[in-house]
Amino acid sequence: MIGGERYLLPGFRPLCAFEPFARRRRGERYNRARLNKPELWQSGADYLRNVTAKHAFWWLHAPIASMLAGQRLAIALPRPAVVHWGIKGWRETSDEPTGDSGLGFQVAALDVSRLLPGECVEFTWRWQETGAWQSRDYRITVQAEDAP
Repeated sequence: MIGGERYLLPGFRPLCAFEPFARRRRGERYNRARLNKPELWQSGADYLRNVTAKHAFWWLHAPIASMLAGQRLAIALPRPAVVHWGIKGWRETSDEPTGDSGLGFQVAALDVSRLLPGECVEFTWRWQETGAWQSRDYRITVQAEDAP
């Protein structure tokens, strides 16, 4: 059996018996050239340490209790709703309707990036189709970026 023949349907042969070997050699040359760049030797953990998400996601089935300062808060819900949210103990409130994400859920992006560590955002929502309010309030605390 030659190279990749075992992955073909019975009775079919590769266009060229040399083709799988040529692909493999071309890939090795390409990978060797890429690995000679020193910036590629940075480990994945080092790279991820420098990456910060722009949004913190809160899901009904997977709620979060805290988020990093500077992030926006995305509230993901299964049906259309209006998210009623506030800061400073509900003193500054606003309403944000959800929009279709195109992925099978509704999302409301709350711009809470100006909140400082230690401050909280509270929210609840009203379902658009029934007009019924969610039976409880939720709270998310903002943490400093270097907090565990």
